[in-house]
Amino acid sequence: MISSIVGVFVYSRLMCWVAIDRAIRIARHRSLPAELTRWGPVRDRIYWRIMEQGWSPTRQAFVQHEDAGPDGLEGDEGTFSICSFWYVEALTRAGRLDEARLAFEKMLTYANHVGLYAEEISHTGRQLGNFPRAFTHLALISAAFNLDRALG
Repeated sequence: MISSIVGVFVYSRLMCWVAIDRAIRIARHRSLPAELTRWGPVRDRIYWRIMEQGWSPTRQAFVQHEDAGPDGLEGDEGTFSICSFWYVEALTRAGRLDEARLAFEKMLTYANHVGLYAEEISHTGRQLGNFPRAFTHLALISAAFNLDRALG
């Protein structure tokens, strides 16, 4: 299991930035009608907010939330299950099959009694967050398919 790469704060804003940036690219590439003069500044504001409020120069890493205090949720954050399956797929594509298989098999032990996953897994193995999480299961299927194909 791996830790989430960026915190919830940065991740959600980063996804907004990517969505707008890709919409601009698609509109330009395909000559589609779009409000580019409005979208560009919004994309740029999101980027600068991430860089100014989401980056910790001390830690040389992105922070989990803007404030130094708690995020308002009880308990600790866990590891995002989807990221763990993406990790398996990345290891597979890099040809590191033994590591990929080990990470995949370990993730299988965190499923509930019917094989479903929550959004996150705590440090103790307890499922946290939204349940069941469809995106996690799509990542599981993709990781399993690609790992199986690579193992032959």
